Amino acid sequence: MVEVTAEPTSVVDNLLAIDLKESTNELGVASFNFNKYYKSGQTGVAILKVEAKLFGKYGSGIVTIEQETVTDKIIVIN
Repeated sequence: MVEVTAEPTSVVDNLLAIDLKESTNELGVASFNFNKYYKSGQTGVAILKVEAKLFGKYGSGIVTIEQETVTDKIIVIN
């Protein structure tokens, strides 16, 4: 299971709140689409925390999402 989260950096005019979960496929890959969070003219979309869990093991990292790009992030579970 992979969870991607983000919270607003300020409470004024910042409604970004992301908490998405996705199971991986047979290759251990989970995919997320953040197009709905992008607003024209902004510089980047979000910096997100990524957490992966499998049978009591855990891994985490940070990923920067930018507009009109595909971003890959490898999380190692220990």
